[in-house]
Amino acid sequence: MSVCGRCEHILWPYPTEKDKKELAREAGLTATQLSNWFINQRKRHWHKLFPGGPPDTQVQAREGLKAKYGSTAAAIKAICAKVDLQ
Repeated sequence: MSVCGRCEHILWPYPTEKDKKELAREAGLTATQLSNWFINQRKRHWHKLFPGGPPDTQVQAREGLKAKYGSTAAAIKAICAKVDLQ
């Protein structure tokens, strides 16, 4: 499984500790490798989606992305098309 097999982490790239453990196991990564991957993805891609600064909450992120792309499904599709998240 790729690290981005989970759509919710595209919209809010701050997984819980439980999610991190599961994702690391599924991706064959250490916890440190997975954390670094998320940090890099946020810096390189996700923060750029919010020119006024990144949102403070998951709700704010979803609302901002819905406003920008029309729906969360469209946001996921557009974000995935922009960056190689595999």
